[in-house]
Amino acid sequence: MFLDEVRYKDNIGVKWTIYSIIFTIISFNFVAILTLFFGNAKVIEESNIESLIINGDIILAIFSLICCYTFYYIYKEDDIFIISQVYTMMTIEFVIINTFGNYWGIEMRDRYITIIAIYLYEGFLLSYIVYKKNILFKYILNNKLLSCILVSLLSVSIMFGKIGEVVSYEDIVSERMFFYLVWGLILFHFILVFILFKNSIKTKRIIYSIFGASINIVTIKNLYIFILHNKYPDNVKMLGYILTFMAFLVIIIGLFFEMIFRIRESEKLRLNLNVFYAANEKNLHSNILVYNENYKIVYANELARGIINEGATIEDQYNRLEKNSIFNINKEISENIKKILEEKGSYLNIMYFSNLKKYYEVHLQKVVTDDSKWIIGSFIDKTDECEVIGKLKISENRLKSVAENILDFIITIDISGIVTFANTSAIESLGVKVEEIIGHRYGEFFKKDNGDTFVIDNIKNSEIIKHKILCNNGDSLRVESVFRRINSEFEGYVVISRSLEMKEELKSLRVKYNEIKEYDRIRAEFFANLSHEVRTPINIIYSCLQLLNNQKDNGYESLAKYYIKYEKTISQNAFRLLRLVNNLIDISKLDTGAMQIKVKNIDIISLIENITLSTVPYVEEKKINIMFDTSIEELIVGCDPEKIERVMLNLISNSVKFTPKGGEIFVDIQVDETWVYVRVKDTGIGIPMHLKDVIFERFVQSNKSFSREREGSGIGLALVKDIINKHNGEVMLEDSSEMGSTFLFKIPNLVMDDVWNDDDNRAAETAIQEKINIEFSDIYDR
Repeated sequence: MFLDEVRYKDNIGVKWTIYSIIFTIISFNFVAILTLFFGNAKVIEESNIESLIINGDIILAIFSLICCYTFYYIYKEDDIFIISQVYTMMTIEFVIINTFGNYWGIEMRDRYITIIAIYLYEGFLLSYIVYKKNILFKYILNNKLLSCILVSLLSVSIMFGKIGEVVSYEDIVSERMFFYLVWGLILFHFILVFILFKNSIKTKRIIYSIFGASINIVTIKNLYIFILHNKYPDNVKMLGYILTFMAFLVIIIGLFFEMIFRIRESEKLRLNLNVFYAANEKNLHSNILVYNENYKIVYANELARGIINEGATIEDQYNRLEKNSIFNINKEISENIKKILEEKGSYLNIMYFSNLKKYYEVHLQKVVTDDSKWIIGSFIDKTDECEVIGKLKISENRLKSVAENILDFIITIDISGIVTFANTSAIESLGVKVEEIIGHRYGEFFKKDNGDTFVIDNIKNSEIIKHKILCNNGDSLRVESVFRRINSEFEGYVVISRSLEMKEELKSLRVKYNEIKEYDRIRAEFFANLSHEVRTPINIIYSCLQLLNNQKDNGYESLAKYYIKYEKTISQNAFRLLRLVNNLIDISKLDTGAMQIKVKNIDIISLIENITLSTVPYVEEKKINIMFDTSIEELIVGCDPEKIERVMLNLISNSVKFTPKGGEIFVDIQVDETWVYVRVKDTGIGIPMHLKDVIFERFVQSNKSFSREREGSGIGLALVKDIINKHNGEVMLEDSSEMGSTFLFKIPNLVMDDVWNDDDNRAAETAIQEKINIEFSDIYDR
């Protein structure tokens, strides 16, 4: 900011200097014209100092000409060169006039030819200020040395050629026309002076005011000569010397001050350059490079030089930078950058430099000066930012992929309630197109009139809300939604909704899945248990047979002794195998619908009592007491007696299996108008209540230990349930706070009209004792 203030103050000083010169010249012109037309021209008398003034004028003329060319040589400005050509002619004219001849002694009308010739060419050169693009001027500027020689020769030829003696002005134009021509040239020079002053103000350069002032004094001198030569030739001659002296002195002094201004400006520029150079050279953030118009590196700051050349010499650093320049790495990229620079003047992009394995923000700016073109390049390391952005884009794509494939509805809305995003699930479920939801109010998808208020209220509550959304086809979709702010309430909100129908369906599927999973687990356990149940009796029977075979050689008595010893074991395991096979066959029949319920109208009380009493000998052998009780003595109902017998034997055998010695088993019958209730209660180890709903499932065992006295396949109770269900009844495990377990089954208290006609011989039926042996076969002595 300080440097700008200094520059501003300098411009103000230059501006007032120019205005002072212009004011002085205007005042000079005003006084000179008044003196010309209204003053006494005899005030100037020839004196002894005339020769001194002439010599001084010659020295000043030559010195001013040297100053003009020196100034041009230093600053190489075309305007200065053209003006120097004008002063070349003026100097040659003045030197020749005052050195080689009595120019002032010839007739005025003959001298006018010389004046006009010099004046015409000077005017032509000065017109460059107005017509800089003229082809002839371009030729002069492109051939400066030749132009200097031609101007010098032309001036000498005009002065020594005695044009006034060879060509009289009467041979060219009339006297009146000649008069107008001279006045026109003087006026033209005044116009050029005005233009020089105007350019000085416009460009804020004193040099134009200096030349304007000098040419103005010369023009005033010629005006005096033209008007007063015939009346006061001696005075006009002396006045011409003085004005010429002033004109050349103005040039010398003016160029001196211009040089001072230029030097001061150069000092300030050098100061600015040093500041900016230091700022760029020590810049730790940007790699600064400057390219010339051929895209070659002419400057690189310290950071740029050290990026791939740390420790090398400066020359090596520049060579390597040039080799890896952005304009040399890839021709296609380079041409594209050059094209953009030419069209737009700047280039901005983030590029990856594989040789450095880094990302850089590249900013190139074209800078055009009067005679050259430069490219300023700034390269900022953006590797860390680009890597973060890359990771964020990957995360964004992942989140977008999740949002687009998730079944939940994801909708974002801005603070005014306008939908800004909706995932595929939301769009498809609502039955709308993208343009029908994006940009619309979220409240439009509620049946309620206060849809927007509903959203805002629930955002404040931050709870999961169950509500309905209106679909495009008019149907309502039951959903549960949660509303959350995005970062802050000023950025918008996200609404995540889930279809309740879908949730319930998923819940049902989850239950079914768990059931299937549990079923597979139970089945696997069943097959493991089944293999044990099959293998164990077979191994026992086979072992007994081996023992009997070994005793054949010892005689029949020894064989009979061992047979008697192992007969019960063989029979029990054979019954055990038979029971297992029967259960599997019955389960298969139930699955295929092949099992028939042979309903007969019988006394259910007598049936249950007989089955219970028939097990007494076996149960008492296990040191367990079994009792039967009923609230009614006789009741005829329709049932399959064989299947009911199977159910009772299974339940009693289970009680015996899990009841220790000294325990008790109670069989009880209760009746009402609708049902017949049969309970089998024991004082055994009991069954945990959390298993009450699963023990009737197939392959489930309440006790999974393989202790010999409590083995089982896990089919029995499932078979009991299926048989009772076939009777349109129900079986369950009753809750009890007492020790043991209580099984209850009930069948309808009905007499059937359609009964099974059984003509088979009762003797063909399996004896009750054999059935007991089969059902109790997996209970071992304890």
